[in-house]
Amino acid sequence: MSFVKHGVVIPLGASGDFDGVRAYIPAVVVRDGRTWLYYAGHNGANIRVGLAVSEDGVHFVKHGVVIPLGASGDFDDAHAFYPAVVVRDGRTWLYYAGNDGANIRVGLAVSEDGVHFVKHGVVIPLGASGDFDNAHTYYPAVVVRDGRTWLYYAGNDGANIRVGLAVSEDGVHFTKHGVVLPLGASGDFDDTHTYTPAVVVRDGRTWLYYAGHDGANMRVGLAVSEDGVHFVKHGVVIPLGASGDFDDVHAFYPAVVVRDGRTWLYYIGYDGAKYRVGLAVSEEGF
Repeated sequence: MSFVKHGVVIPLGASGDFDGVRAYIPAVVVRDGRTWLYYAGHNGANIRVGLAVSEDGVHFVKHGVVIPLGASGDFDDAHAFYPAVVVRDGRTWLYYAGNDGANIRVGLAVSEDGVHFVKHGVVIPLGASGDFDNAHTYYPAVVVRDGRTWLYYAGNDGANIRVGLAVSEDGVHFTKHGVVLPLGASGDFDDTHTYTPAVVVRDGRTWLYYAGHDGANMRVGLAVSEDGVHFVKHGVVIPLGASGDFDDVHAFYPAVVVRDGRTWLYYIGYDGAKYRVGLAVSEEGF
């Protein structure tokens, strides 16, 4: 059973809204029976993380900005974006990328209610010279497995982007484990970059959805692991839309949740003019 697309679920905001230019980069979690979708909104100058909530996973009510920019000199004083979210110990842990105008690094904010967050600064710093993540750490995806926080993220070395892994006992202090999703072979849909991961544990396995870039287009693919470290790729699961569709140029940046036994995959579609969040649903996850 493949994914069935359901079109746009997070439209652009009105002119002047924080998401009036772009509504994109989703992260999703089910809490209290509702779907909480965190996403990046761009107003033409800055990017900040906002929230929309749905009773049915399809129709969302926006709640505005929940992760504002940091103060001058903070790691996130230019942009706060690329959210990833998990509920742990009854609290909402939101990992996100902060941009200070020079580098991008993954930070953390925690909330008791999913709306009001306290920032905890950078948790995934840049790697050393020569490491796969020495230029930027961004695009986090997070899951709690075996009582530990597994954070998949994209590392940029100035040339290529690849998905790596860091693991934490407490959700704050992480140990890096290097690249887990290398580039594909020449001609593959992911031969230039593997990035924007989304992760869910289903049937005891780690299902990692990600964007593959072949130098021209981005499409969502899938890799599955028994142990969370060693992955087998399964190719494209969200292809480009037909000409005129909202996702006919790029389909990328997935966010995934299992609800009612089905896999709900939110993703960004780009038609050459606008970025918007859409939805695809699968009975089996691929």
